[in-house]
Amino acid sequence: MTIRAQLSTWAEEHDTELIFFDPPEQFDDAILGLVCGFGQELAVLYDEAKVIAALVRDGMDEESAREWYEFNTIGAYVGAATPRFLIRVEELLGEISDEQTT
Repeated sequence: MTIRAQLSTWAEEHDTELIFFDPPEQFDDAILGLVCGFGQELAVLYDEAKVIAALVRDGMDEESAREWYEFNTIGAYVGAATPRFLIRVEELLGEISDEQTT
């Protein structure tokens, strides 16, 4: 059973809505778990780097993949359970270091 199927089953059992990033065969390996916060709906948490890597695997170059991700994913609100994306600290700090050296 896939992680999506397991989380969907759990959500049904707990009367909770979860929204997934599609297509599953491209992005389900980027699912890390669920994220919650006070007064907020649970949401599926994806690894940003793995989402971008999946886009690159499917033929985009890194810059196009990041642009597509930022516009079509981060820029899409589909309700309170809109998926969230983890940016790993080491990637963020590496990006900041790269910006400072250029």
